[in-house]
Amino acid sequence: MARCDQILGGLALAAGDAVTAGAHLPAAVAAFRDGDYLTELAEALPALAACAQATGDLDAAELHLAEAITIAAPRALIPAHATALAARARLRAAQATATGNTDALAQGRDAADAALRLAARHQLAWHEYDALRAHAELDQAEGVNQGWAVKAEALYKRLVPPGLDPDPLATVERLVDEQKAAEQADDGEDEGDD
Repeated sequence: MARCDQILGGLALAAGDAVTAGAHLPAAVAAFRDGDYLTELAEALPALAACAQATGDLDAAELHLAEAITIAAPRALIPAHATALAARARLRAAQATATGNTDALAQGRDAADAALRLAARHQLAWHEYDALRAHAELDQAEGVNQGWAVKAEALYKRLVPPGLDPDPLATVERLVDEQKAAEQADDGEDEGDD
């Protein structure tokens, strides 16, 4: 159930529904914590932090990310560690934007650099993309362009084949609807012929 809550919360968060995510993600984190499932906890905490950040609770987001890093780093949970570091970099960008604190930008760069090094060293391409995007968000918060967005876009183009349907489920639904409409039209013509 906790894994289902984590997935549903992540999907809701990706859809921009922080309220629904806020119902699922805390339940997942609590279950993982209660069951002492540290690997799953380290993976779920960055999503909970993103949910807190989406609702404007930057302090709670910071606590969740600190816990995720504290769990992941000494246990060499590389994907979870890289994810938490990239999330921390994005949080620092948000903090710098909200407060004008330039120290947050430097801390964010450190976190994004560490995430990028981990991802590149372990050949985790999607985590590398996440770290590049975090650097791009820091560029935006700082009002500079150090080329991170271009690097992220170039990596994304290597990872996603050209012409890949961005929403295959919607495409299938549309094709089914078209097929039903065509069948109904054919049935109507057949009845007219009788």
